[in-house]
Amino acid sequence: MRGDGKIVPIILAAGASERLGFPKALARFGDTTAMQIAVENCAGVAAPIVVLGSDAELVRPAVSDGVRVLVNENWRAGQMSSLRAAVAEIAADADFMLYPVDYPLLTRQVIEKLVAGFRARSVSQAIAIPQFKNRGGHPVIFAAELRAEFGRAETARAIVYCDAKRVKFVNIGTAAIWRDLDSPSAYRARVREYERRIQCSGVRLSRVPQGRQNPARHVSAGLSTSPQIGVPQGRQFIARHVSAGLSTSPQIGVPQGRQFIARHVSAGKAVTRNSQSPVGTTPLNSYLAEVRSGLPATRELACRLIQCSDRDLPDLLATAVHLKEQFKPGVITYSRKVFLPLTNLCRDYCGYCIFRRDPGQPGAHTMTPDEVLRVALDGERLGCREALFSLGDKPELVFPEMRATLRRLGYKSTLHYLEAMCELVLRQTGLIPHANPGLMSAHWLRRLRAVSPSVGLMMETTSDKLMGQAAHCDAPDKVPALRLAVMEAAGRQGIPFTTGILVGIGETPRDRVNALFAIAELHRRYGHIQEVIVQNFRVKPEIPMSRHREPTMGEMLRTVAVARLILRNMNLQAPPNLSAPDYQALLSAGINDWGGVSPLTPDFINPERPWPYLRELEVRTREAGLTLRQRLPVYPEFLSNVAQAGGLAAEKTRAAADADGYASCQRSTQPLQNAAPADTKMARGIA
Repeated sequence: MRGDGKIVPIILAAGASERLGFPKALARFGDTTAMQIAVENCAGVAAPIVVLGSDAELVRPAVSDGVRVLVNENWRAGQMSSLRAAVAEIAADADFMLYPVDYPLLTRQVIEKLVAGFRARSVSQAIAIPQFKNRGGHPVIFAAELRAEFGRAETARAIVYCDAKRVKFVNIGTAAIWRDLDSPSAYRARVREYERRIQCSGVRLSRVPQGRQNPARHVSAGLSTSPQIGVPQGRQFIARHVSAGLSTSPQIGVPQGRQFIARHVSAGKAVTRNSQSPVGTTPLNSYLAEVRSGLPATRELACRLIQCSDRDLPDLLATAVHLKEQFKPGVITYSRKVFLPLTNLCRDYCGYCIFRRDPGQPGAHTMTPDEVLRVALDGERLGCREALFSLGDKPELVFPEMRATLRRLGYKSTLHYLEAMCELVLRQTGLIPHANPGLMSAHWLRRLRAVSPSVGLMMETTSDKLMGQAAHCDAPDKVPALRLAVMEAAGRQGIPFTTGILVGIGETPRDRVNALFAIAELHRRYGHIQEVIVQNFRVKPEIPMSRHREPTMGEMLRTVAVARLILRNMNLQAPPNLSAPDYQALLSAGINDWGGVSPLTPDFINPERPWPYLRELEVRTREAGLTLRQRLPVYPEFLSNVAQAGGLAAEKTRAAADADGYASCQRSTQPLQNAAPADTKMARGIA
């Protein structure tokens, strides 16, 4: 027995919470936060020290009055820097307990039992670890005699495991010692567990104040949350994280907090309570009210909004949802497709691309007509209505091997072969082709339209500077002016056109705004842009940009929401697989479409990012209060463009549409679940 010496709790809340996306200390559980839970649990031991670092200005107001707060300016160096800073502040003879803030299911009883076990340790023991089912957890108590080791060791774990004889495991009858907030899915699980515990105790949870005016008042990640923790549910979107001290915006009713709202939508920067928007000082909510009333968003306003503070973000998201609901209320669409990578040979070497191959490189492949038809027929049996053709840009111009392949197949060029394969699918299946062949002349746009009623080309960016950077320095077909010319040529012919921007490939926020305005201007002139995609860059080990930073969820939500304000009544899409597992957050930024999702083939452009199961997509959309509808590759409002062109493509598209212009036979005889990838050489080589 060692007696009952003083044990100082050290509550660790300095990390950046990158996976969760907002400060763990501010995660809500009923009418309290993870920080408040930790402080209250420690109150029976001694006055704790709270160590803050990242987002200190946001988290500090959530710490109870009278609790000592230590800000570790060196928090980026890791957890040990915070531990050393705190240990240096306590008495030399004091024992100390390391309590990470992200264990919200811990209780006073657990802490008291751990403390009692520590005080009952043997002479040789100096560390107490809670244990449940033979597995250790948190918090951990260290004897004062070990404080010198914190100055030498790289991690606390190294101190714990350097000598098993000095560790005492204290049996605790709960898994709360394991269950943290390390990810959005873990947070959802902790909320459910917290609710169940409160229900069993008979305590009623407080409700978060709700706005009443605007139907788009509840914004955030689109998570379904029980009404018992006080978060309103309904047709719009569920506020995942709300702060202490909530107030309600009188204009749109978005729950607002004096400390922090929905940090998971932040771009990764700390924002103080009194911070202004990055550009200018005029409050943004008045401008957003004007946008909601029908005034267009100016370029300068968009540049401010795309970098807005966390405090302004809820108004931005609510405005985007408001505009979306005016455009297509209550509906989110998707296209059930097969992905046909006709060839992955390409003359461009984009720094972010894993799809392209050189001849002879592992995975290099050009699909045969038999492969194309087999995948299309398999997809049709699974209820697919779209055959998405993706391919490298003009590989025959640089690779004699591709020219030889085309000669063997009987075609002059890759575009001739694409045209023939689109016609093959159109004639022999019920699928509608959608072609993404890269740069095309007006002549080829006209030819492809006869067999592919809609065509796509990503704008990516309008910034010429990327031609000298990693993204496009060796990609001659990515010159922005050339891509704009293709889009304009399609507009002159009234071809339903899909385009979009890439986020995180080296462009600035202003570059994103400029690209979106360029797209909007083309649509204003020709009315042919059927869909705009906001696609986030994802790192892959094999690409030249493997060390490039990915955009955060906050950047994505800001960019998507600003896109809605600029594009207004245009179809806006963001790929769910590139924002998994929490892709439903995108619903709170004003998208109205999930894009193409395949029950059969992988995403060959991002093979490490599987499509969500269609059943899951339907459930998550429904949980947000929206209806998921399957569309054709041509959106309903653009079917008239296809009909005017006439021909086989128009005939087959009309036959595949229902009375509202969506895909007929919304449900196939197959379940809404994804099958194994198609067994093509391409699938085996890349996926």
